[in-house]
Amino acid sequence: MKIGMDGILLGAWAQAEQPERILDIGTGTGLIALMMTQRFPSAIVDAVEIEPNAAEQAARNFSASSWPERLNLHHQSIQSFAFSGLHDKAYSLIVSNPPWFVDSLKSNESSRNLARHTDSLSHDELLNSVRLLLHRSGRFAVVLPFDESTSFVHSAHERNLFCRRQCLIRSKPGLSPHRILLEFETVPAESPMIPQELTIENEQHHDYTESFRELTRDFYLRF
Repeated sequence: MKIGMDGILLGAWAQAEQPERILDIGTGTGLIALMMTQRFPSAIVDAVEIEPNAAEQAARNFSASSWPERLNLHHQSIQSFAFSGLHDKAYSLIVSNPPWFVDSLKSNESSRNLARHTDSLSHDELLNSVRLLLHRSGRFAVVLPFDESTSFVHSAHERNLFCRRQCLIRSKPGLSPHRILLEFETVPAESPMIPQELTIENEQHHDYTESFRELTRDFYLRF
């Protein structure tokens, strides 16, 4: 599984104030979990992944990193992890780049289907798990296709998870947003939220905007 732009954006954008414990739901190869460990030097990071090959690769990446003692891989579904009761209300920050294809054709690779389709993890199941695991003062950050954001925010609100921050992502100037970064807390905002916006590239391919460079420069050698 390749490193994707969605994970890089979420790993760089998610915020927390000195989190002690962080959870990455659907870690894949471990990219976001590794970014969290780099950004928050005192945090312990748990990463949950159901797909065997991805979990194996994440474990290798964690072992080869500079912080193996702060990274824990759990090869299981987030549903079983959440409802085990062992981690109830434990996490200051939860991040997820979840499956997001709902009713679309699948590939012949079961690993890609697990990573990209909601059959194994619906948005409702994701939010139910987050609600069980998030500390009352914690934050939950997620990246989604822009078209999925309205229904996701509504479902989160039904579970007393309130959107406090969001960022619309455009690939180039003038194009419609194709992704959105969302941050939730358990307490409603006192003032109206003003959405952020981020454009990844200028008109020329691989000519990255200064805003994108500023957000991600800690993770790209070219910046």
